[in-house]
Amino acid sequence: MTTITLSPEITERVAKAAAQRGLSPDEYAAFLMQASLEADQAEFEDSCHAIAEGIADMEAGRMTSLEDFIAERRAKRAVQYQERETNGK
Repeated sequence: MTTITLSPEITERVAKAAAQRGLSPDEYAAFLMQASLEADQAEFEDSCHAIAEGIADMEAGRMTSLEDFIAERRAKRAVQYQERETNGK
């Protein structure tokens, strides 16, 4: 068993939230920590997947230079601006 020291403010918030959910403060704190760790792991896995996809795209030649990307974004924004002006928005 590990003891974690919390500030009085956090202790109070955990106790209040736990009571609202019918849990003990220990149960609720454990739930919060588990949920946070799972979210961190999911975010890490998503990031790894996105990096692997980017590398695969790069190796397959499916990439755009920064200059081309900026030019495409500027052109798209110019069209959007013209559409807003045309529609009176």
